[in-house]
Amino acid sequence: ARGKKEQVLQDHMNKERIDTIVTNTKKLSTLYDDKDKKFRNELERIRQRGYIHEFYARFTEIRRNHEQNPSIPIQADQISFEPKVQFSGEEWHGRFVDLHEFYEKYLNLNVFKSSSKLVHKIDVHDPTTNKMKQKTEIRKVDYKTFITRIFEFWRIPNNKKNKQYSQFYQQLLEYLVEFWKRTHPITPTKAILKQCEKCFNDDWKDNSVEGWQKPWTKATKQKYSKSVNLLSELKLSAEKNKQKNKSKAKSDKMEDDDDDEDEDE
Repeated sequence: ARGKKEQVLQDHMNKERIDTIVTNTKKLSTLYDDKDKKFRNELERIRQRGYIHEFYARFTEIRRNHEQNPSIPIQADQISFEPKVQFSGEEWHGRFVDLHEFYEKYLNLNVFKSSSKLVHKIDVHDPTTNKMKQKTEIRKVDYKTFITRIFEFWRIPNNKKNKQYSQFYQQLLEYLVEFWKRTHPITPTKAILKQCEKCFNDDWKDNSVEGWQKPWTKATKQKYSKSVNLLSELKLSAEKNKQKNKSKAKSDKMEDDDDDEDEDE
């Protein structure tokens, strides 16, 4: 099976082939349209009597032209397709998005000042009473939490969504669309974006856009956090299974070694 890197490179090579075919087809279409009637006139001349003499006359003219101009460049028929797509180290050949630049902006922009903080309650020892007590600390959100926060639009009131807010999400959208184009070069991105815009406009006409035309629902507020928690659980489960399989393999090897010792005796 191909890996993600090979798949993306193959898609980009196919995209270049498709673009070349489309370009050549447009050129041929212009010739076949024959708006200046040159093609039709040539056909008429060829169909007349003495067309063999017409053919050799044109052939002689072309050969004489090339003899007089031997340095005329001839385009090679062989086409080389070299994919030019690039990814950052964090994007890992298109496997993941790299939002670290947006993470730094999120922590420093005033519009996200409240949503970029987390309240932590920790147990600390009180030497005066010799007992444990809870202490509240305010920390900046980590990268994992940030990935969910940027899609939790309800955290910023509408009256505080200023120019900073709009520019941040405009740049984020541009990056995500550009990343999608790099990882899905053959997919019709414009058609997908047009369909997304249509869905939003339909919801707006129905007065069903959450956060603007109706309140945020509880399900929406929990949607992204549940997704991240599910991914964390799946990752933890995979690590446990890997460790379990490793222990089982080690145990099986020890049993095999014991059986070999018994046979030697």
